[in-house]
Amino acid sequence: MPRIRWVLAWVFVRGPAAVYELGESGSWIFTPILLAGMALTAGVGAGIGALVGVLAGTSVSDASFNGLMIGLATLMGWLVMSLVVIGVLWIRGISPSEAFAGKEQFPQ
Repeated sequence: MPRIRWVLAWVFVRGPAAVYELGESGSWIFTPILLAGMALTAGVGAGIGALVGVLAGTSVSDASFNGLMIGLATLMGWLVMSLVVIGVLWIRGISPSEAFAGKEQFPQ
């Protein structure tokens, strides 16, 4: 159970906080990492879609395109969720660096 909580914390809190911190740092590497993530997610989605197309005996190109779009939509959904998490952290008065470090701080 602790391992599942750790993974969920990274996906839903620490990951978005890390993305926000990297974006706020003004680092030149942020944009290439974001674009590489989009390409990787789209590629994995297209590959899974193509595999489903082969196994189902349908058009591989259509299934691959659908997988690509699902992969990109998943990443875009995660980025929107990241904005919501950052907004909630901001409202609670917790900085993204504290959330990324895993420190629990409760404002008084």
